[in-house]
Amino acid sequence: MKNKKWMTVTIASVVLIIIEVILLFVLILPGKKINDVFKELENGNGRKADRILDDLSDSAEDKVKDHMDDFATYQCNQYLDGKITYEKLDKILSAIDELDDYYKFSNTYYSYVASKEILRLYEAGYTEYKANGETSLYFDLEDQSEEIYYSLYDSDKVDEDLKAYLKEKYDSFLNGNLAYDDIKAYVWVAEDFFGGAALSYAYDIDSDLYMIESYQEDYETAKEYYDNKQYFETIEKCDNVYISESDTTGYYDKFQDLRQDAYDEGKTYYVKQAEDCANSGDYITARQIIAQIKEVYGTEVDVSAVEALMKDPWMDAYALYVANVTENLKTDAAQGVKIGNCDDTSTINVDDYIPEEIYLYDFDGNGTPEMLLTVDTYAWIIGFDGQNAVLTGFIQAATFCDAPYFITIPMLMPENYSGYALLELNNNVWNVVTYYYAADDGSRFEVDGAEVSYDECSAKHDEIAGYENKDIKVNYGDFIEYYEDVIYNYTGE
Repeated sequence: MKNKKWMTVTIASVVLIIIEVILLFVLILPGKKINDVFKELENGNGRKADRILDDLSDSAEDKVKDHMDDFATYQCNQYLDGKITYEKLDKILSAIDELDDYYKFSNTYYSYVASKEILRLYEAGYTEYKANGETSLYFDLEDQSEEIYYSLYDSDKVDEDLKAYLKEKYDSFLNGNLAYDDIKAYVWVAEDFFGGAALSYAYDIDSDLYMIESYQEDYETAKEYYDNKQYFETIEKCDNVYISESDTTGYYDKFQDLRQDAYDEGKTYYVKQAEDCANSGDYITARQIIAQIKEVYGTEVDVSAVEALMKDPWMDAYALYVANVTENLKTDAAQGVKIGNCDDTSTINVDDYIPEEIYLYDFDGNGTPEMLLTVDTYAWIIGFDGQNAVLTGFIQAATFCDAPYFITIPMLMPENYSGYALLELNNNVWNVVTYYYAADDGSRFEVDGAEVSYDECSAKHDEIAGYENKDIKVNYGDFIEYYEDVIYNYTGE
């Protein structure tokens, strides 16, 4: 009986041993080896992990494959949580790539975390650059960033992350939340730390910043005009700054928006301003404002009501005269309007001197301009007597002088003579102050009707020429068919 009991125990023991062996080789050892694979990978030992992997059964190897994504994701999260360094993660991911059938497995994970590490280094580099410039620490950070970037199999995802980060900084600057010096530093550091498409993007922003620097001063000037209600000046400033519609700095839109605001505000502001000037009797300023309104707005803004407030009587008289200019000139010229012994309209064939242009100029300085109806160098000069337009004379113009003088070439001067007359306008009458004639052959010299010597005649020439004022510009003129614009837009300036 004892022997039979022993046999039973022995058989039972053998069964247990067999079960333990089965557990060891079928369950425990494969599980341990699977864990060993991941332990070796965690230690950065890709080759050792690969050798262990070769000894596994197909089912065990499948388990490794099933958990590899989870393992890599876990390690990436460890890095993101600050529990392991990027260097540690790099060794783990590189070890995975050493396994058979896992070549470039880690590419996706590298793309996921490489941008985070480059941005960490980038911010550290930015901080160092702002504080101390390009130090050895700065260059070390730069080297680390470049090493990570240029070791990537595919940098597209990293480029997008880096560009998005830099764009966020740039947008912050454009929105006024980041100083110019700060965004400039971010861009400069990016040009050292980034590569590929991200580096190109940094260069693009750098170019934009160069343009922004040039635009900023102009914009501030335009904005100051706008804030001071100088809307015409704002519009002109905005128009004079050339920015392409493809501009990426944001300043094209800023200038366009500011111009539009000034344009809209000016429509009512300047009409009211002109009206106030007209009501106070300051017609000159009112007309200047209206001229600018018409230049900027054309027919979009109606200024007829303001113009009606300040239409001077001479304007309608001159406009009426020009409306039938040929007949009016013939009628008046036949009366024989004389200027001393220098000019006489009765000697003129009006048909030979039909005016082609019209100018306004206040010869006598009394606030009411005279009207010059010109053809070539000849001019019919029309004045205003308080009610009507009157012909004051027909002259061959020479040069303008300060009021009330004018230098002409006398029309009644003998043939083969040259000379000048100094005229003075008073109450629509031209008086000859002084004149001289000189025969072309030098045989005779005459001053104010008396024969004189060459030297006396030359001295008279110098005297008359001394009245000339070369700074005088007649700004109110155009072809005669535009006479209404010339007459009714006159401001006296």
